[in-house]
Amino acid sequence: MGLVGVVMVFLFIFTMVIMFILVTQDMQAFLRECATVDLSTYPGIDETPSGSSNLVAQYLGRVCVVEVLDNGKLSILDISRSDIDMTVLQNAVRTVNAGDYTFGILNRSNLFFYRVEWSHGQRIAFVDSSAYMQYLKAMFFYGGFLCLFAMFVIYLISRFLAKMMLNPVEKAWKQQKEFIADASHELKTPLTVILANNNILQMYKSDTVANQMKWIESTQEEATHMKELIDDLLMLAKTENMQESKIYTDVDISFLANKIALQFEPVAYEKGVNLICDIDKGIKLKGDATAINQIMHILLDNAVKYAGLGGEAQFSLKKRQNFIYLSAKNTGEPISQEDMPHLFERFYRSDKARTSGNGYGLGLSILRNLAQMMGAQVSVTSDAANGTIFTVRFKTETRKY
Repeated sequence: MGLVGVVMVFLFIFTMVIMFILVTQDMQAFLRECATVDLSTYPGIDETPSGSSNLVAQYLGRVCVVEVLDNGKLSILDISRSDIDMTVLQNAVRTVNAGDYTFGILNRSNLFFYRVEWSHGQRIAFVDSSAYMQYLKAMFFYGGFLCLFAMFVIYLISRFLAKMMLNPVEKAWKQQKEFIADASHELKTPLTVILANNNILQMYKSDTVANQMKWIESTQEEATHMKELIDDLLMLAKTENMQESKIYTDVDISFLANKIALQFEPVAYEKGVNLICDIDKGIKLKGDATAINQIMHILLDNAVKYAGLGGEAQFSLKKRQNFIYLSAKNTGEPISQEDMPHLFERFYRSDKARTSGNGYGLGLSILRNLAQMMGAQVSVTSDAANGTIFTVRFKTETRKY
């Protein structure tokens, strides 16, 4: 804003200087024409001489032209448009004759003058400069007002744009701060448990492993918990730095979907969830097999996790024209409308939001990044009647075999 203000002030000063020069030149041209007019064909100057640039001529007041003979005699050629006092006029002529200037302004008399040499002396055209000064003041006033107004408008626009650009940064910074605090707490808890388990084991060094197995299993569980969190963090960082790949391989997505579904059958059974699969056969697409595998894993993980005891999770793969639809649907408590806009944000956590990675708010962010890398779109709908449905739509040339 400071640089813009300096530029605006510079442009205003530059414009005013140019306007001052142009108006002054217009004044000079007008007075020169008045002073050199041929009175034999032009008996008076009640009208502005033709050919004059009339911006200043029309704005200013009256003109008086006098002729000063070589013997010093003063002859007023035309004073019909002048309100200049005779004494003031005589003093003005003496002042002009005392100098060597052709054109100028007499500050004491508030008169502009233009002097030309004539056959028997010289002619001097005078005009009252009061109107000219008022014109300049008005020009500076309105020009300055417009400059300030423009600076104010630019300030408002720049502030609005700055706020609009900084809002996502502030939001991301706030989310990251919250995540760091949450992740630190989650890492601190298993570390505390692991250290406590080790202290207990050290207290009973002579005891058998079988007797101390519960402490060993607890340590293993907490270590696994930490590893999952770290793996999710690494995956998120990796997907955020990925660029859309230009080289894909043919992936049998139907085979991959059946494989992932088979892996989740025991998980669903343990949670009391009925897993239903509807996968079309022989669908292939050019893509990244690892990314597709991760997308399917996240979809199924969320569906099974939130279907609830005795609930149902559906996993489907369909081809419709040039689109492949990969979706996971589950029963259970629907996602609240407050959470829906934030589901795919990094580090977003909510008790009702569908987030894999043990609730760290990373799974769906990873899903979105992987889908975007492959040019796919992710959508979600959720209500009590139809359940929660996550859908990934791939736009690609596919072939059925």
